[in-house]
Amino acid sequence: MLLKADLESISQSHLFKVGVLAFLCRLLVSPISANSWDMYLWFETAEKIVLKGEVFTFYTSNPSMHYALPPLWGFYLAAVFTLYPAPNSDDLIFRFLAKLPIILSDIAIAFLVQRYILAVTQDKKKSDLAATIWLLHPHVFFISGIWGMPDSISVLFLLLSIYLLFTNRTMSAGVSYGLSVMTKHYTLFAYPFLLTSLFKRDRNDFIKFLITSAAVIAAVSLPFLIYDWSHYFESLLLHTEARFPHLRHQMSGIYQLISLLHAWKKFRVSSFILTFGFKILILLEFLSLPLIYYSKLDRGSELNICCMLPSISFVCLSLNVAPQYLVLPIVFLLIDIFLRDRNRWFLVVSVIPFFFYFAFAGFFHPPIYYAESVIREAMDSIVGPFSLNIYINTLISLGFFFGYSAYSIAAFKAVSTGLVDKLRSLLG
Repeated sequence: MLLKADLESISQSHLFKVGVLAFLCRLLVSPISANSWDMYLWFETAEKIVLKGEVFTFYTSNPSMHYALPPLWGFYLAAVFTLYPAPNSDDLIFRFLAKLPIILSDIAIAFLVQRYILAVTQDKKKSDLAATIWLLHPHVFFISGIWGMPDSISVLFLLLSIYLLFTNRTMSAGVSYGLSVMTKHYTLFAYPFLLTSLFKRDRNDFIKFLITSAAVIAAVSLPFLIYDWSHYFESLLLHTEARFPHLRHQMSGIYQLISLLHAWKKFRVSSFILTFGFKILILLEFLSLPLIYYSKLDRGSELNICCMLPSISFVCLSLNVAPQYLVLPIVFLLIDIFLRDRNRWFLVVSVIPFFFYFAFAGFFHPPIYYAESVIREAMDSIVGPFSLNIYINTLISLGFFFGYSAYSIAAFKAVSTGLVDKLRSLLG
């Protein structure tokens, strides 16, 4: 009877209703919209594994034209194709099935956001509001339901990992973290932070997390390292090559602004600048480790910041950051704002990249293709030497980069108090 009462209470809650609405809206658009190129890559990968038997050799020497993610997503696509051998990548059922775990991940993330904030703050109003904001976030909705990129799956595993760490299930947390990396490897940037946080609190937990997470990564990667290690590494390193991001296809923080200056032809940007952001990113990683080690934040806030800080640094400073990567920092920014009572206007920063699509609408296909064409034609009016959409994109990049940078600086100050006190005690 008690369980029945709990289920009735949940089903009547505002969050449950929002969750059902968010789920249904994503399902509705999932088969009728997609980035056709990415869907083709998904379909091609599934065919290679299922029809050609290339289970551990589906990576190629030209990853920019083929599958270039860690293996777990490829295996899921193969399972979809086995269940439903679609005739082509535009098949509506194939699109629906390919996007289904991404959509389910969005909903599961909302549940975890609610549970994590509630566990740390004991404030149900805050936790419900944060989960609702995630469910209604337009950028997340676009990447998951419309475009169909698996970033939410990786974020789900990473968020689950810190939730399991917070609830003292270290080995399960290590497994979840390993699965996160094997879905999208950019979550590796959080690894040194999480290990440092564990090392200072419990050395046994540090060893358990390190061994289990490394074991999962090794187990998934080992067959590819045996059968085709060169293509495997080349594919995973695709987006680290030193080249200017294309103004119309990338949304990469400071480099979006640099590429605009370069395109102006009044400025020549040195090739040194191309690798400068990544060097700063790595430097921030090293400098942050003593901050985390001596942090005086509560454990819930600290674990979340271990994911938030490297995520924000990555999307602001890396040379090549595609729009789907911007899903990564959103959930951890959201949690941090509610855990530490930060200014909620910073949530607007995480929404800014969504407006990128009004300037560069190009991800829709029939039956809503013509709506996309209308948007594109409307944005192609000329203002000065650049089209209007380039001006819009410049403003978006400025708002995104400086907004996240301001929040990161404030977070670094909050996490540095312990180290400052330690240095004062040593010097005084």
